[in-house]
Amino acid sequence: MQKMADSAGDAAAMSDAFELPEFVKAGHEKLTDAICLAAASINNPDHVGLPVRIREIMAVVVLAHMGYPNISTHMRRALAAGATIRELTEALMVISTPGGQRCLAFGLPYLTELVEELGEQALELPSNPSAARTKRGLSVSGDWPWLDKNFPEYQACRRELSQLAFVPQSPALQTKYREILIAVVLSCRRYFTVQEHVNRAIEEGATFEELVDAYYVGSLFGGASVFSHAVPFLNEVHKEIEAGRLKPR
Repeated sequence: MQKMADSAGDAAAMSDAFELPEFVKAGHEKLTDAICLAAASINNPDHVGLPVRIREIMAVVVLAHMGYPNISTHMRRALAAGATIRELTEALMVISTPGGQRCLAFGLPYLTELVEELGEQALELPSNPSAARTKRGLSVSGDWPWLDKNFPEYQACRRELSQLAFVPQSPALQTKYREILIAVVLSCRRYFTVQEHVNRAIEEGATFEELVDAYYVGSLFGGASVFSHAVPFLNEVHKEIEAGRLKPR
């Protein structure tokens, strides 16, 4: 593991998409300074909300969804902040259901490069997978009787894939983080099932501040529309928390 830490140790100093050239800054100092400050806050351990490693993983999944090459920088920053290769891989797997298999396909070459660099110890199983496993069952949305009747093999495969992605047997990432990642990617796609995932994140132990922080990072890379789409769902979550109807199980 020391090899991983040494290899990723310089990640925070690596160039980022928000390191803007002088000709871009000229005449727009306040705007460009604000953009750079927002990007830098992802790696700030004193920022309220998610741990730095999860913020960086959040950046990774949104960039994977967008097919953006700067994903490598944020993978390395995630490792430097204490994430593991398995957490990065699991994050890409889980968002490949709501975001499409292209998310995993895009991220795999960068993951492969890291594994080749760090060695096989980077793929060690988590020491305590039960700590990240949910005790609740998974309800797969869109269980249509017509599909069950006419395409039972497809429905069985779809349910199994959702189970493997959302509730793996030996998870590296806590369920609350998987649910947050899914919710943000669904907002990137402006999909309507965000509510069930932000609710489940709270039930699995996430805080409202962690949800907002995830959307902060997601919108930084995916655009302001990501946060705008989430606002009604976040408002509903906050209302349910305040009323005591939504809390960790």
